[in-house]
Amino acid sequence: MPSPRLTEVKDVTDAIQRLDEEIHKRVQDALNESHRLYEARKFKESAAVLDEGMKLLSSRSSPTILRCAITSSETVRRPSNT
Repeated sequence: MPSPRLTEVKDVTDAIQRLDEEIHKRVQDALNESHRLYEARKFKESAAVLDEGMKLLSSRSSPTILRCAITSSETVRRPSNT
C-alpha cells in the first residue's frame, strides 16, 4: 500500500499533467484559429490570437518547473538505507 505522501505527490503530478495537456490543446486551438483568420485576411485579429497563444505557451513551463521541484524534493527527503 503506497504511503499517503506518495499518493499526494502522484495526485499533484497527475493534476499538473492534465493542466499541461489543456494548455497544449488551447495553444493548438489558438494556432488553428490564427491561421483561419490570416486566411480570411484578418491580420490584426490573427496576430492577437497568436499573442494569446504565446502567453499560454510561456505559462506552460511553470508546470514543468513545479513537477521537477516536487520530484527533487521527494528525492531529498527519502531516508537512506545505510
